[in-house]
Amino acid sequence: MSHAPHLRPSVPSGTHPIETGRYTLFTPPLGRFCDDLKNWVNNRAAGAIVTAPPRFGKSKGIRFAVDELREELGAAFPVLTFCCQDHQYPTEARFFESLLSDLGHSLSHRGTASAKRARLAQFLVQQACVDHHQRLVLIGDEAQKLQEPQYKWLVDIYNDLDRHDIATTVVLVGQPELVHQRDAFEKAKKMQIVGRFMVHLHQFAGLRNQKDFAYRRGSGNSDSVLSGSLASPRPPRGGDTKERGDEENETESRGHV
Repeated sequence: MSHAPHLRPSVPSGTHPIETGRYTLFTPPLGRFCDDLKNWVNNRAAGAIVTAPPRFGKSKGIRFAVDELREELGAAFPVLTFCCQDHQYPTEARFFESLLSDLGHSLSHRGTASAKRARLAQFLVQQACVDHHQRLVLIGDEAQKLQEPQYKWLVDIYNDLDRHDIATTVVLVGQPELVHQRDAFEKAKKMQIVGRFMVHLHQFAGLRNQKDFAYRRGSGNSDSVLSGSLASPRPPRGGDTKERGDEENETESRGHV
């Protein structure tokens, strides 16, 4: 039996992930979000909303979930993310320009509103057709900032993709106001919005029970975090602490298609 001392890795000052903030620790609630995202994509769901209060790690959770999705479906699978902007007076030109810019298009600022919309639709079709997938996943962060006109412009883009036989899943991530927005759309019978972007609901939870905290304590010193990776690994399937009761409380579906 070896009694060699355990040597901690040598990490230069200022470069440890804890110091730089460049890390994401896997938690059971994050795993449940990843599982729901995979289910929506695999089942070709039209859209979903994911809600959590501020500072719950939604943005980092998106990056982690995108990596997991690509690990399962392939690195070339088209998953695009964007951040919703807060505009007091939203316009089509500004909306499409913001999307083009977030998605990395080099000509985001040029042309009229209609030209930017056509450019965005063409870009999304091209992305969806990589390796003949004919599918696209769009994930929008800070989605509580979207106003009704912006949802209508998203509907236009969704319809453009549908005309090209692109199966699109739109996931909107934001604060709990998103649920109130969905309720308001349902009350106003704006099902063209609800049925495309708000069919499913996942409430992103923090660490909330003894099992969640026990798992986190047990993996907080994982080698991946100490070596400077961006995320600690997901445990094997059998090692997750997910419980059916928790999952049912977090996830909801509306039967609108």
